Amino acid sequence: MKKQLLLFLCLAMTALMAKAQIPVTDEIQLVADNVEIPIGQQYRMYVKQYSQKIYDYLSQNPRIAIDFEAADPTIVEAAQYFKGLKEGTTTVKLVVYSAINSYGDPDWSNKLDETSFTVTVKDKVAAAIPTINTSWGMSREEMTNIIVNNYGYERYTDTYFDMNPVAAADPSSSMFEMYYTGLFEFPVVYNVFNDEDQMIAYQFVISNYERAWNITNMEDAPIVKILTANGYTLYGQDEAGRPALYNPTTYTLVTFDNFILQGLYYLFCTFEYEPENQLDPQGIATADLKARSVEINSRGTMIDIEADGHEGETVEIYSLDGKTLGKTTIKNGKAQVNLSDKTTVIVKVGKNCPMKMNM
Repeated sequence: MKKQLLLFLCLAMTALMAKAQIPVTDEIQLVADNVEIPIGQQYRMYVKQYSQKIYDYLSQNPRIAIDFEAADPTIVEAAQYFKGLKEGTTTVKLVVYSAINSYGDPDWSNKLDETSFTVTVKDKVAAAIPTINTSWGMSREEMTNIIVNNYGYERYTDTYFDMNPVAAADPSSSMFEMYYTGLFEFPVVYNVFNDEDQMIAYQFVISNYERAWNITNMEDAPIVKILTANGYTLYGQDEAGRPALYNPTTYTLVTFDNFILQGLYYLFCTFEYEPENQLDPQGIATADLKARSVEINSRGTMIDIEADGHEGETVEIYSLDGKTLGKTTIKNGKAQVNLSDKTTVIVKVGKNCPMKMNM
């Protein structure tokens, strides 16, 4: 199931391509027009709905890029993110460009559209995370009723797939339902269902990495604090330093991953049903929070893996459509897999977070 989740995310983040169907408005719709952010933390602004101009562009071109411009750069620093520098209020412009590559770098000569929002910078701003539901096995209809009627979120699946047709074309897309929260920092929630229509994962988008990923002291990250206060144990971190938690009562594993959405880098939080998860030293780094390194490189069709601390663990290589392309074992901290063709693959070492690699 982890593989299916990752493959779907990889397709969703690849590019926002072609054929949008029913644009709601001729103007860009943002998740919020007025936001408050704390000093020193980077944010992204989620676009709830593209304008007609952007849809027209995407019908013929593979991807967009987003950049931000601050009216007062002494209050807000702006690039492909915006960050509060000191207390105050200013206007920030969100500008959509065509993209020159899959990493969201803008073509500055081709501006597609723009809109503005107001940012107020404060010393501290509390995080209001989405309502978390780990009712594993609940049906799609039951979960939708709860999320729409009890949480007040908007069913967003059709609009999301209109804006992300690459993800919509993937066979695993039928596993997902998306909901729009209206929360600036956590705009979209995903439910994941198995073939029996039972919920097996619950996910949400995070626009500010530091809400979950405090590099100096992981226990101080707001999301980690909220989860540990509600029965989750912080076991350590993955190879990239992102936290990993587990709740033995609800059999819930919590992990985080980076991905590109709307041409910007977001963090993604996954609550996943893992009844047999042991979180031992062979999987996630132990409680001293010292990450074990994994480095992956390619030479032609050869993939080289250096993985100190992963001795004896399995390395698996998948295509984006879920096919197994190769498998081997870490020996003396290293492994190699030779593929038949150069392509984009998913590399998974042991129980660590899979990684996408463009060869």
